[in-house]
Amino acid sequence: SKWWDYTFSGVHFVDCRRVRIANVSVLRWPSDGISVQRGSDVQVTHCQVHDCRGHGYHPGSGLGRSIWSSNIAKGNVGDGFYFCARVHHCVCSDNIFNENGQNGIGGVGSGGDHHNVISNNVCAYNQQWGIDAFEGGEQVITGNIVLSNSRRKRGAYGGIRLHDMQHALVQGNRCGDDQKQPSQTRGIVESGNSDHNL
Repeated sequence: SKWWDYTFSGVHFVDCRRVRIANVSVLRWPSDGISVQRGSDVQVTHCQVHDCRGHGYHPGSGLGRSIWSSNIAKGNVGDGFYFCARVHHCVCSDNIFNENGQNGIGGVGSGGDHHNVISNNVCAYNQQWGIDAFEGGEQVITGNIVLSNSRRKRGAYGGIRLHDMQHALVQGNRCGDDQKQPSQTRGIVESGNSDHNL
């Protein structure tokens, strides 16, 4: 199975309600670590996903009203946390997403995601963006530490990207680099048809 086949995730829930996934560790799985597709009222807390061949955490397919908190994703091939299609009313907070092969948090806004809160996370030493938000709107990105990303190519990726993003609130994030040779040379990058962002 290809790593992007999320149906082969280590933990995979589809169209479930009132689910709690807590204190689970997924190590070196050949696809995504923890995937929740569709459904609502889901909590994923105090989990760890390390060195998987896909994304660490993968909410998608219209998942509503979910909380992803106090989790760690490190060394995964994809994003530490990947927002897939139509994710709404999601809180992604107080997590650590480090040293992942793509973004710390990726896919924000794409595929119709809306009204999500991304707060108080640490996104550090990832290969691409710390937080990648594009093609959507109505997201809240506040209070995150976004540090020393763009490890794939120095200066190619910033801390937080807003591309074709509208009506987003981006506030109180700390973007920087603590390496002797900085790789994350830009903090917040707004591009494309982005507008009406604060």
